Amino acid sequence: MQETGHHLRRRTVLGHAVAWLGYWATGCDGEQNGGPTPGGEAGGPGADGAWHVHPGESIQAALDAAAIATGGRRVVVHAGTYRPEQPGQALIWLHRQHDGITLEADGTVVLTAANGEIADRDASSFPAVVNHVVYFGDGISARTVFRGFTITGANRFETREDDPGPIEPNRPELGKQNLLF
Repeated sequence: MQETGHHLRRRTVLGHAVAWLGYWATGCDGEQNGGPTPGGEAGGPGADGAWHVHPGESIQAALDAAAIATGGRRVVVHAGTYRPEQPGQALIWLHRQHDGITLEADGTVVLTAANGEIADRDASSFPAVVNHVVYFGDGISARTVFRGFTITGANRFETREDDPGPIEPNRPELGKQNLLF
């Protein structure tokens, strides 16, 4: 049975709401685990309507929070160098749920695939630990803005593992349907 676009959007919104509630219920307010500290109170955008990320905080967590917010679809990343904390597919990723978000640098912001502290020193890809610094996936349109960043550190690192999580959600509706041979 095929689901309509309305049902898919509703299911996606519900999934994000459940994930956010789980995040909140475990006591993660952003400051305790390196997540975003929205510019003002935890759990929402700052007075300027933007989610603010400072060095040591998670850009991805801010993007995900902004994606499910009814307002505040702007994420401001403050000056510093941001690197992966563990090997994976990407430092940050944007897909359908993130469409229309403005992600912008405030000052000199470096996004890097490199983290020499956790990378395999014997690998030819050293010090990279992610496949992509920034991954733009399905559903991203010209409404999404990415501005002012320096991107560096990619060095042929490759993994097919989904840890810490897949950068593209399982999308059965994109699978093969109604094929005629």
